Order: sequence, then C-alpha cells, then structure tokens
Amino acid sequence: ALADAESAAYWAYHLGRTGFFLGAAASGAIAHHLSTQLRALAAGSSPSRTPFQTLSANASTELSNRLYEALAMFQQDLAAIKQGVYKLPWDMTTISHRQYNPLFVLSKSAQFVAEGIATLNRRMSEGSADNWFQSNLYPKYYADNTFHYQSDGWMSDRSASVYEFSTETLFFGRQDAMQRSALLPLSQHIREHGLDPGSMRVMEACCGTGRFHTFLKDNFPSMSTICADLSPFYLA
Repeated sequence: ALADAESAAYWAYHLGRTGFFLGAAASGAIAHHLSTQLRALAAGSSPSRTPFQTLSANASTELSNRLYEALAMFQQDLAAIKQGVYKLPWDMTTISHRQYNPLFVLSKSAQFVAEGIATLNRRMSEGSADNWFQSNLYPKYYADNTFHYQSDGWMSDRSASVYEFSTETLFFGRQDAMQRSALLPLSQHIREHGLDPGSMRVMEACCGTGRFHTFLKDNFPSMSTICADLSPFYLA
C-alpha cells in the first residue's frame, strides 16, 4: 500500500470510503431497527425481527467477508491502474468534487437513512409496493416495485437522487471499483485490435444514473458514447 505515493493515496481514499459507507450502512440499519421497536411499543405489540438483528447475530463473519471482498476488489482495481489499463478515479483527484463537500455528504446521508427505513419497512412486510407508474411497455417489476422496494421504484427524482449513495452503501464503498472492472475487457479489445477509441461507438445499457459512464468518458474522451436506461428520471 505504501510502495509509492499513488498507491498510498489510492488506499487512503478507498479505505476511507469503505469506512464511511460501512458507517452509513450501520446507521440505516440501526435507524430502521429503532423505528420498528418504537412503532411496536406505541401499538402495544411485539416488534418484528429486523435486518439489524439478523446481521448482528453473525456480525463478525458478515463484516469480515465483506471487507475481504472490498480489499480484493481494490487490489484488482489498483493493479489495473498501475498497468495503465485505466486511470485513477477522476473524482478521487478532483478536490472540488461534491463528495468533498461536508454539507452535501450530510444531506445525502440523511436522505439515505430516511430512504433506508422506508425500503426496509416495505421489504419486511413483503406486501404491495405499487407506485404511481403503470405501463404495459415496462417490465412488471418496474410497476409493482417489489424488486428493491425503494420509494417510487426507479421512477422519480427522489429515487434517482439517493440511488448512488444507496448502492455504494450496499457494497461498502466498493461499487465504483466494481464498475471500473468493466473497462478491462473494453481496454483489452481496443489494445488487441489496435482500435482508435475515437472511431468507436459504445452504448451503455441499464446505465442507472450514469456513474460508470463518467469513468468511461474520463478514460476514452474521444469515444462516441450514449447512456440508455428505462428510467427517464435516472437519465436526467
């Protein structure tokens, strides 16, 4: 990790992210657990077993497994960077990026905790999670919202706003590195066939809010690319 300045900076940044999103995950689970206990107390009923209790029962094994997965992912990511397959994450070296703004981070954290409580409540009830959006042109899980149970499914500005924070929390801060691994086969294809990225056209299907696309364009700025997703809110 301390072999050179670049490696040290990489590990400091990514271990910091892991610690932050691990804390966010714990905060969301604890907040949901407490809200469930308080609702049951107010109703005079026995509280249901919460995800926090389930995870806590096997916390040591669960946490060590997730951390080992993160370390392995970061090792692979850094190795690709060192080999020149792709660049360091652009936002890691962009100090003006919003992720370094404490007010932005606090706002997103609060939004995530509120969304986490609502999502886990729906998941625990396993009931209907219908949202306002209904269309025969879309897959059923888009309309009934039982795939992830998130608020509004994928069909609102609110859902799009919390999406990246939520998914990074789910993977304890390693989602960006996971997504960058998709650059490996693309870079290999370009190298093996001697292609000019500027002459290529690439479409990213199911792009969500386009997070991975920022890494794609940072590494291949001349490449003609397009994002495609079923949710116009996520594309916006």
